Amino acid sequence: MAKVYINGAEVDCPDNAPLVEVIKNAGTWISNLCYIDGLPPYAGCRSCLVEIEGARGLQLSCTTPVREGMVVRTNSEEVAEARRMVISLINANHPDRCLSCHRRIKCKPGDICLRDDVVTHRCLTCSKNYRCELQTTNELAEMQQYEPFTGEERSYYGRPYQPPRDVYNPYLEFDPQMCILCTRCVRACDDLHNTQAITLAGKGWQTRIAFGAATSERDGYVHESNCDFCGTCIDVCPTAALMEHPNKWVANTSSWTNTACNYCAVGCSLRMGTKNGKTVIVKPDVAGNDFSRDQICVRGRFHYDAISDADRLGRPIRRRGEVITNTTWDSALDHVAERLAATIAASGPESVAFLGSPYATTEENYLLGRLAREIVGSDALDSSAGPVASAVAAALNDALGTEALPNNMEDFRGATTIVVCAQDIEQTHPVASSRLKDGVARAGAHLVYISPRYGELCDFAHVWLQPPPGLEAATVLALAQAVTRSTAPPEPAEAEQPDAAEPAVEETAVPPAASAEPPAVETATPVGEESASSADIDIRTVKAISPGVGGTAAPGFTLGPDWAPTASSGALSAASLDGYDALLAEEGPELPAGLAEAIKDAAGLLVRGRERTAQGPMAFVLAPPEVDALSAGAQTRALVDLALVTAGPGDGPLWTHILPHQPNVNGMRDAGVRGEGRDFTAILEAARSGEIKALVCLRDNPLFLAPDTSFVREALQKLDFLVVVDELLSDTAKLAAVVLPDVSVWGKDGTIVSADRRLMRQEAAVAPVDEARPAWLILTQLAARLGDRLGKDTSGWHYHNAAAVMDDLAKDPISEGRFGEDSACENSNGLRQPAQHPPKVSLVPVGSPAVKTLSRSGDQFTLLTHRGQFTSFEAAALRKPDADRLHREEHALIHRFDAGRLAAADYDVARISSERGAFTIPLRVSDDVAPGTVFVPIFYQGGMVMGVLSHEPSELVAPAVRLELTGERSAPPADPVASRQPEASGQEIIPLERILSATASGRLPS
Repeated sequence: MAKVYINGAEVDCPDNAPLVEVIKNAGTWISNLCYIDGLPPYAGCRSCLVEIEGARGLQLSCTTPVREGMVVRTNSEEVAEARRMVISLINANHPDRCLSCHRRIKCKPGDICLRDDVVTHRCLTCSKNYRCELQTTNELAEMQQYEPFTGEERSYYGRPYQPPRDVYNPYLEFDPQMCILCTRCVRACDDLHNTQAITLAGKGWQTRIAFGAATSERDGYVHESNCDFCGTCIDVCPTAALMEHPNKWVANTSSWTNTACNYCAVGCSLRMGTKNGKTVIVKPDVAGNDFSRDQICVRGRFHYDAISDADRLGRPIRRRGEVITNTTWDSALDHVAERLAATIAASGPESVAFLGSPYATTEENYLLGRLAREIVGSDALDSSAGPVASAVAAALNDALGTEALPNNMEDFRGATTIVVCAQDIEQTHPVASSRLKDGVARAGAHLVYISPRYGELCDFAHVWLQPPPGLEAATVLALAQAVTRSTAPPEPAEAEQPDAAEPAVEETAVPPAASAEPPAVETATPVGEESASSADIDIRTVKAISPGVGGTAAPGFTLGPDWAPTASSGALSAASLDGYDALLAEEGPELPAGLAEAIKDAAGLLVRGRERTAQGPMAFVLAPPEVDALSAGAQTRALVDLALVTAGPGDGPLWTHILPHQPNVNGMRDAGVRGEGRDFTAILEAARSGEIKALVCLRDNPLFLAPDTSFVREALQKLDFLVVVDELLSDTAKLAAVVLPDVSVWGKDGTIVSADRRLMRQEAAVAPVDEARPAWLILTQLAARLGDRLGKDTSGWHYHNAAAVMDDLAKDPISEGRFGEDSACENSNGLRQPAQHPPKVSLVPVGSPAVKTLSRSGDQFTLLTHRGQFTSFEAAALRKPDADRLHREEHALIHRFDAGRLAAADYDVARISSERGAFTIPLRVSDDVAPGTVFVPIFYQGGMVMGVLSHEPSELVAPAVRLELTGERSAPPADPVASRQPEASGQEIIPLERILSATASGRLPS
């Protein structure tokens, strides 16, 4: 720590900290229009000038580290005058008349500026008025009537015309006329989000911010770039150059509410700005979740308005035959209680089943479980997400004795070695992917990526293992065996040597500890492209594909001379684990030759990584498949085994991370919705056979989220009584006898439990739609009515808020003590659940199921599916045509090899079918998938792909489908630029701003 003096006040701060941050943290204003806290200084705006005693001249506080005893003045007359001079130079490239006008606050929107005929852009009519950092800086720097260059024309007003705004995407607007070239957006995109979608183009006076595929004729548009619309650039922009497209004109909020995102298991913390009870802007809450901090994704930032309140339910719905009508709450709740009581009296409590949901809060799932167990007496309780969640939990319990891992995803940023097994974690968990990129780009982590399809994280990987779909678990198993054999104690000399015919993957050796560590690379080397020699670059991306198509795999990186076995403490302790010999002896499916060779390189990287753990942790990350329970369990067992044999039984469990796709899987299971009685599949089978006659469905939508749609629909239609609690009239709700309207996720209180077991509080930010009620209140009222009819004691059901529900859950043995003793809903936002080292550590058989190798001649394809980054969950559930407003996830992907043999082209319509169902979808030709594979977004057309999958877990490994061209073509998405441009008329279309500016200056264009 150091002691410094700022304007005479004594301040304690970390030694060597950036002076500009120390000044701001001390509560003293300092202009810093180009600085981003936590990033290296850019020193472009020059407005953070200060006077430092003993220093020569004025200093930039952004580039000055603090030292013990430093005396700093930010308010001297010399500093103030220099700051005004610098800010005036910045203003010269901005419409600045209002910024320096002392009468600006007296203007009204309809007024014409009579004081300056050059004014065309006014603060009063700017979408960022009173939210603009440049505006605030001008006020605090006292720029009113400051005219350093009297009579000299500003460069902004002297331009013959201004560049046009980019408003051609649904999320982000870019107005270069408002830009002051602070480059914050460029550095935020590069350093905070690792995307590089924004750049500086041009030279000298022509320097500008540019997106997309710029040419000599024009700059690219935002939607043409690789921007994923996370909005980080909007957060750091000090002017209106970058703005949110939705609600930009009404985003002067009346209140801010901290809540948590409900779209994946990362659980990012959000600040929702509301006006008149409606959300108008969303930003990251940097204090809520230490993992997400300043990052959120396009879903968390923009999907709050993917559907309107008109699409949400506001009053209870009751079905009378084929007629669906609104009803009162008392009538709806009484009818549900009477029908459930009658069903229990006639067929017993086991004839009633319950479905919870990871899209409901932990408290709501807990009350549903209590309703099932205590009031009804049924153990038929699960969720459509239950099969995968239960398979993952069973694998963790087998190996570690608990499913509550003591991990912390903050390890990603400082990790030294990372293994990721996922289909495309950039699409499914964008913020987690961003933090993994941080580990590679900032901490120099070595990344092994295991995925059957290309994702953006592949570009950051040192080794990319690309198994055929279904062989992910077998690949991780082979990697664990290779690491184990590489570090096993040497055998006696007389020991029998392995047969030369054994697969090469079982003979992986380890580089000697003295060899130099391989340098990280910024750009991956694709297959088939020329790259630098091993002398220039040691690490190359390995893309292993099946033999016979597309050539052989790219060679691995060079780690040094012949490897020699080493024995680390981690390996020796792993050898003493239960199941060690069985792991080495386990046989998995045969792997393609190229993949087996690539596993050698990955094994060497992991063994070398163990030597780096003194510098930082390892991270073993799995995003299990969404609908494939058998593969999910196998992949979990394989990844835990790999973590144990690589990092040892002490650190392995700490460094294992499981990322469910749904937001509150952990909270749902902690609350008792675990499928321990009749699980999800058994519930549907029993409904289909008539054993289960009534079903209460809480925010679950099996017709959207569960495989084998025809089987699910048949089971639901066989029910005598279906009641749904949801905010949307989903496909499942349309079959219900009664629908009870829940409030939006943004309008309720409660908690969710993130992937690394943080208790993230959801706080009501928006007003309920019409008469909608939060689900915890609906279940409480239903329990009271049903309990009266069944003669059950409901005295413990008098809840007045979600916090009271959490108090009971924390005391209930079903939670296994994971919520502490205090009210987690009220006091524990962002804190992690109490954690301890797993009670046992053992290696377990992976049991990866055999995968049928499909012929690439003909119409047989292996199906891949997972959710996308841009499609709204709510809009997809309602089958909205603009569920993906960017129209990037409305196609099936096939490899160019398959496109060639099928004579298929982009936007040809294909029919994808199995014995269970079929659907049509436009095609896109892409190298993102391997030959013989077709990828379909899981949310396409309301989960249409679910109709071709089986509900039998044993059949969900690498499902086979037929793909046939229909002879039809789909129209490409409309060009957003052309669709908004007027038709050509032979005359130049001149923007209004240019006409006004030219008229005022006497330079009217012809």
